[in-house]
Amino acid sequence: MPAVISIEGGADNGRAFQIEEEVVRIGRSPGSQIILTDPSAPPTAVAVRYQGGKYVVYNRSTETINIAGVSISKDQSRPWTPGEAVSAWPGAILQLTISGNPAPARRVMGVASNDLGTDKPAVPEVTTATATTTTAKASGAKSGQIIVIAMTWLVILGVLAYTLLAPDESDSVADEARYVKLAADLDAAAKGGNPLVSVTAEKIKEARMTERRGHKSAARKAYGDIVVQLQNRPPVTKPETRDPLLDRAQEFARSRIRSLTEEE
Repeated sequence: MPAVISIEGGADNGRAFQIEEEVVRIGRSPGSQIILTDPSAPPTAVAVRYQGGKYVVYNRSTETINIAGVSISKDQSRPWTPGEAVSAWPGAILQLTISGNPAPARRVMGVASNDLGTDKPAVPEVTTATATTTTAKASGAKSGQIIVIAMTWLVILGVLAYTLLAPDESDSVADEARYVKLAADLDAAAKGGNPLVSVTAEKIKEARMTERRGHKSAARKAYGDIVVQLQNRPPVTKPETRDPLLDRAQEFARSRIRSLTEEE
């Protein structure tokens, strides 16, 4: 079983979360991977990062937090050893439990230190070679060289212009494909009579339609409501009983929140 973060005390007492990403943010913000309901918790309390085979806690709140009796100031960090209590907001503590391989169960490649990102294609490198001329060459040959060099530079400028100005539609196409597949899977699963799946299917469709109409703020809020709804599912005692389809819906909603926030 991979690493698990559990909450003791406060409004979220008894909730447990399997670590599935290299960076996990904990707080009341809809953009967090672990969304809290405790009103005393900050929008982002801490970030937990897996690096070098261990977990490190970063203080992302405006207040000092406590890890195993050690005070950690804002934007400071400290390795988190299983069994050490992390106190990041009043009335509750975080505990880390590791059994077996400590690595996240679902690794996300290409994660930056501050957030997940999409790698942009690099500008193609074009190398030009300038031929040396000699006094023995005729003027016609020199004119031909000038034309070749001019055409080469036109190609370079064209590549640069396309790279800088052409819209990158790969992300939107991929997101639409993810949505179509997710919506179809949710509709199929909803026939089984699970009310949470049915509600999630309708909310995903409504949020996507709102986004397509260009209402970014409303769409971001709609996706946030989906994340909160699915985050508040009753905790499971066995990872194999967790519904992967609802996990996909939650991750899709999170990804759209991040994209819409970046677009603004």
